[in-house]
Amino acid sequence: MSSRVSHQPVTIVLLLAGTLWGCAPLQPAPRLAPLERYLPYAGEPIPSFVAFRVDSWEVLSDEKLVLWTGPNEAHLLTVQTPCSHLEFTEGLRVTTTASTVSHFEYIEFRDRPSRTLNRCPILEIRRLDIRRYKDDLKRHRARPAPSPASAPASMPVPTRLA
Repeated sequence: MSSRVSHQPVTIVLLLAGTLWGCAPLQPAPRLAPLERYLPYAGEPIPSFVAFRVDSWEVLSDEKLVLWTGPNEAHLLTVQTPCSHLEFTEGLRVTTTASTVSHFEYIEFRDRPSRTLNRCPILEIRRLDIRRYKDDLKRHRARPAPSPASAPASMPVPTRLA
């Protein structure tokens, strides 16, 4: 009496797994953390810059923020920590001397829970290459979506052992 093992259930399971894997939707590329988005465009530290106005800001962490002073002008600022609740502020002010922001200036904002005035000294300033950032962003958005032909092929079906 021979004991013959059937490989049919294993083959069917592998075939189904391969088919499902081949049909699985492609996952979107992971989103970069805000700081990782800007770091490749940050230049060397500079001592100061002129800012007649602040258009907007984006808090990246408890010690870094981007200060926008024009449509194509922004700076990555590093402030001294702890700069408590910076990420929760609804408004901030940058101190200046004769419209110049330097590492002698401060980021000031009211702490949202307690409404306490916080002053965080600016430690470092880096100009951001916003034109290159915007060009790269346009290039990334213009890329065609992956076609089904570029999707991974399904797993090969194992041969049946006799």
